[in-house]
Amino acid sequence: MTVSFYLHTPLPDNLNERRALIQVTRLLYKQESASESPYTLIANIDTQKNALQLPQLDALLLGPKFAAILEFKSYFDPIIGQHLTGNWFASNRKGRQPVRGGSYRNPFLQAKNARQKWQDWLSLPLNVFVLFYPYLHPQSKLPVELDTNYWFSAQSHNELKTLLISTVSPDFEQNASQQHHIATNILHSKKWNLKSLLTQIAGYLHVLEPGQLLVRYPVYPLDSFTIGRSTRVNNRVRLHSPQISAIHAHLFMQDDELHIEDLSSKNGIYINNQRQDGYVKMHANQAILLGTNSPDAPRIWFTPFTPPNITTKTLPTY
Repeated sequence: MTVSFYLHTPLPDNLNERRALIQVTRLLYKQESASESPYTLIANIDTQKNALQLPQLDALLLGPKFAAILEFKSYFDPIIGQHLTGNWFASNRKGRQPVRGGSYRNPFLQAKNARQKWQDWLSLPLNVFVLFYPYLHPQSKLPVELDTNYWFSAQSHNELKTLLISTVSPDFEQNASQQHHIATNILHSKKWNLKSLLTQIAGYLHVLEPGQLLVRYPVYPLDSFTIGRSTRVNNRVRLHSPQISAIHAHLFMQDDELHIEDLSSKNGIYINNQRQDGYVKMHANQAILLGTNSPDAPRIWFTPFTPPNITTKTLPTY
């Protein structure tokens, strides 16, 4: 395996940041583990406890041809920003929510500050990848000036593979030993043994839609994904029924439990014939109807993982 993982400080208390970090490490593990090129991810870099006073980083990714700061942002709605120095918003039919970059007006200004300070201290040319999860909405309209800032990329977190291929810093080359030196001797990070977290299964989501075969999706610890009908949005579970909204619901792991949240869909989600607001826990094998509470509604249920030698019920309950 040519991807090395390091942890600078314990995982952040913010559960959204934990989910994003684990999803990105899982992508790297799957996509680059067979690569001959070395990659090193240093997670949750917090220098505020020493005299450096550098901006905190969600992660630093070192590759053979580039080095990049990773910043994670969690939004479901289109991101609208007219100027690099202006306010950015996540916009939907309920209104606008500011998209800030820490204490800065927008993520670009946050990235610009972090890049300048870390680049000076590390003496490395740095890129910045702002990774939106579970996706960057396709209707987002970011400032056109971003095209001229070659060091800054705002993408869905699952576009990381494309960024790895397309990002090259001129006259920059770094081998595995040099990456290890930065992680351990300069940043004093510890080797992060998280293979079990990246590969173990928390359970399976079963999806049954009228006229379609039953489909089973693996669910991982700290997972986060959406269900919907849109082909433009990166819904992990894509349904076909007309009563399903483009982005219908969000499913996420919290502790060892899977929860579902209605994303302001037109026709909602139902448990025991009751429409649900906010987010609710998905009890083992409990049927949840999507879009309608009629018998022919699309339905989903979650079965927690059990060892192979233990027989467990996987049919939905009502």
